[in-house]
Amino acid sequence: MTRKMQFPLSGPEGSTWIMYTRMFTPLLLLLEQLRAVPYRSFRLLWYLIGFAAVWSGMLLLGLSLGIEKRFPFVLLGTLFLTLSSVLRDSLYWGQVSGWILLALSIAVFRRYRGVLSGIASSVVLLLKVGFMPFVFFLRGTRAWTALASILFVLALSAMLVYGPGIYSDWTGSMGLIGRTWNAGLSNNLSFSQAVSSASMLLAPPFDRQRAGEDHDYRLQIAVERRETVRLASCSVNAVLLSSIIAGLVRLRRKRTPLTRDFLMSLSLMASLAFLPFVWLHYGLSALVPVRYLAGQDRKYAACAMTVSMICWGLPLDPSPGPWTAIPGIRALIPLSWTAWMLTAGIPDRGHEAGSRAETAG
Repeated sequence: MTRKMQFPLSGPEGSTWIMYTRMFTPLLLLLEQLRAVPYRSFRLLWYLIGFAAVWSGMLLLGLSLGIEKRFPFVLLGTLFLTLSSVLRDSLYWGQVSGWILLALSIAVFRRYRGVLSGIASSVVLLLKVGFMPFVFFLRGTRAWTALASILFVLALSAMLVYGPGIYSDWTGSMGLIGRTWNAGLSNNLSFSQAVSSASMLLAPPFDRQRAGEDHDYRLQIAVERRETVRLASCSVNAVLLSSIIAGLVRLRRKRTPLTRDFLMSLSLMASLAFLPFVWLHYGLSALVPVRYLAGQDRKYAACAMTVSMICWGLPLDPSPGPWTAIPGIRALIPLSWTAWMLTAGIPDRGHEAGSRAETAG
């Protein structure tokens, strides 16, 4: 069955933190031995692993660049992690976004080839099934063989340990999440949150007032309107995604070199706007596009992206009113960078070749 781990712990000023983890069973199989660790020790260990994963991922991204480009990127990455709240949010909620960043960084560092890239991609797939498209950046037989082998061994082992019904239970859990679609949560930073909030304008004034005061009633309305919101969100995202695909087709016709680094960076930046749910800690993936710009020797663009993503990653509560109160406003930043990358941020073959030569040297 799909396992749940729920750990209440005391936070600052007597508040209560809840770390609620729903994991795909094969990955949970690897964590079984940690059940013997006392929770306080486990919490500290979990935080330290997450912290180390983020900084290790950033350093690997820096090492994948040429010598002259490493320091500027590491400096920008350090500013982003220390001044924004994405790292704090990931550690506070015990999220695995840092692990995903490290796995993506390994794939970038290995240029998406080899056994290590395959192992890293399996980690991405096991942690977040929604990140499956990023697995297809792999290249080479060894990488794909490693990915398939790990998934097969873990899936078979989990079935032997937990029983044959584990995957139907997991599928049912994922279906439950889909049926209770509520993209209107205030901490959702995607365009879907704006679409969901806009649907409230169709409700009678009394309903809007009550929803603003009663959290349970607001959730009830979200459940009643989820099909409408889902259709509207998917329609908006489909239009935006079609625009991106059209832009890529146009670049392809012009014989523009669409490198894996460019496509990975473009996809990660676009995902911060188009995913149905975008939490603050998802912003850790912005380090990959910043690394791409640094590798292209676009120093000013890399600095501008870092500053704008720091603004994107401001804390949700004490931030300036409109920056948090207006639904979907933060999604404009990754959307703008996605459009910029499709026009002015296309790869330069000379910089790509130079970066590879410097790294190899």
